Amino acid sequence: MQATEEIMRDTKGFKAYMALLITVAVIGTLFLLIYIPLPPLSKDAVLLVLGGLLARLGDIYSYYFGSSEGSQRKTELLGGGDTSKGDNP
Repeated sequence: MQATEEIMRDTKGFKAYMALLITVAVIGTLFLLIYIPLPPLSKDAVLLVLGGLLARLGDIYSYYFGSSEGSQRKTELLGGGDTSKGDNP
């Protein structure tokens, strides 16, 4: 049981770092679009990447502020079970 708790703690840290990385990537891409002039063909590619990053940012927001994190906390508070089999991303 102790190993499972350690793995869950490590997984939460990894999720937080990935969320931070994607958030920084979105901000960096927006900075690139606003302050650095790009050729027209490159701008389309950057917009495509920005769209994908914004979709992931929406997923991150949903996870951390939506029902997934709250549901996981509720399960932990109720004492139980294996929280690694949930529907969390």
